[in-house]
Amino acid sequence: MARLIDTLAGRFGIIVFMIHVLLLPALYVGVDRIVTRSHEEMFVTEIRTYARVLADEFELGTAMESEPRTRALLENVLLSGEGVFAELVAGSEVLRSELDPQLRAGHFPGEDFAFGAGGDDIYFLSIPVVREEREAVLRIGFDERPVNAQIQRARTRILTSLGIFFVVSLGLAVYLGRRLARPLVELKQASRRVASGDMSTNLSTDSQISELRELTSDLETMRVALVDVGRRLREEMRERETTEKERTRLVDKLRQRQRLETVGTLAGGIAHEFNNILLPIQLYTELAIEELDEANPTRADLTRVLEGARRARRIIGDILAFSRHPEGDVFAPVAVATIAAEVAHVYEKLGKSGVNVVRAFESGCPMAIGEPTMLHQVLMNLCSNACQAMAGMTGQLLIGVRAASSAAARDAGLPPGAYVEVFVADEGRGMDEAIKARIFEPFFTTAPIGQGTGLGLSVVHGMVESMGGVVLVESVPGIGTTFRVFLRQAADVATQAAK
Repeated sequence: MARLIDTLAGRFGIIVFMIHVLLLPALYVGVDRIVTRSHEEMFVTEIRTYARVLADEFELGTAMESEPRTRALLENVLLSGEGVFAELVAGSEVLRSELDPQLRAGHFPGEDFAFGAGGDDIYFLSIPVVREEREAVLRIGFDERPVNAQIQRARTRILTSLGIFFVVSLGLAVYLGRRLARPLVELKQASRRVASGDMSTNLSTDSQISELRELTSDLETMRVALVDVGRRLREEMRERETTEKERTRLVDKLRQRQRLETVGTLAGGIAHEFNNILLPIQLYTELAIEELDEANPTRADLTRVLEGARRARRIIGDILAFSRHPEGDVFAPVAVATIAAEVAHVYEKLGKSGVNVVRAFESGCPMAIGEPTMLHQVLMNLCSNACQAMAGMTGQLLIGVRAASSAAARDAGLPPGAYVEVFVADEGRGMDEAIKARIFEPFFTTAPIGQGTGLGLSVVHGMVESMGGVVLVESVPGIGTTFRVFLRQAADVATQAAK
């Protein structure tokens, strides 16, 4: 509503509206008074003229010579259409029309000197009748309601006419306002097209108003002068924004790599020390078990110690795998789809109930550069993580391999080249941004105590990075999570080496 009022047409219409609101009531009151008075005066004049003619008939005619003639003339008053009372008073004798049942038993209330007097909707009038032999008074009454009805109809017509005049005037005002505002609207639309980037739009208008023509000419001059400046500024801002985003991404990536390398080095050193401690524990425990009888209760306790030592060595193996940084020469072309199919087969057979394993392997998918065992462990860890995310739920575990599109590789921040994309998607609980930012940190886990080491995804990250790839994660709480691993295509690496 405020936008409509603030327009030129709206303002013009409001001004006309206010003028009409102020003037039309006064005009209506004045016209109503004229119409009302004219109807009332016409009614009174006609009644008085009719009464005078009737009195002359009594004075000059033979109507008063006999009672039947007198009553007949009085009845003509009631038969005229609007007459409701008629009587002739001569001394103590009163003659009334027999067609007047309402006032027959009443009395004459007195003469009305104005229309509507008495509050009885009847205009009473008395006229003296003088004859040589006798004197009398003619009293008649006429119904005022038909005149009031005519006045009401006239008022309705006045209101209708004024309403039509008001609507037409307001419509014309709005139309004229729009006509006057059209050049400004055209100039505004052209300015918005320029502001949105369409620099080829000329600021022009066909208005005949000299002020508008001069304003348009000045704005067009400014547009031409500022187009080049605006273009240069946008290019500089775009380049600066791109550079800043790239710098931020590289800084974050460097910090993450440095943090992981530091943790990996520390974890590798600690893992070697613990490995040296666990080795004699495992060996002496195995020797002790062999020397004890199977019925000995200590044998069961030592078996549990041995299982704990083996589990600890497996964890140390994960830490060492995370901290390893193999050289690029150990990698070779790998059939990613074959390894993914083996992992899918394992989880089809051994996966949790309620988890439906679905394969999405692109036919003819190219080979990637990597190490089969490491890639196998990467996929096993990702699928294990997906199954844990769907614990106690039913859903779909999607394992897929395809040639990565250039757009996907560019979004992943990879250098130009051809890549193979391996993805594992689940319909589990998903992760929020705070958890997603830490999932690749060693020993970080959301699982309850005793159900996770926090090394699975960090090992995945380290192995993928060592193979020259990138791992990305996309997750929505309550919807699920998708891990995407990008590896260089073998053919692309060979082509680059040949150059």
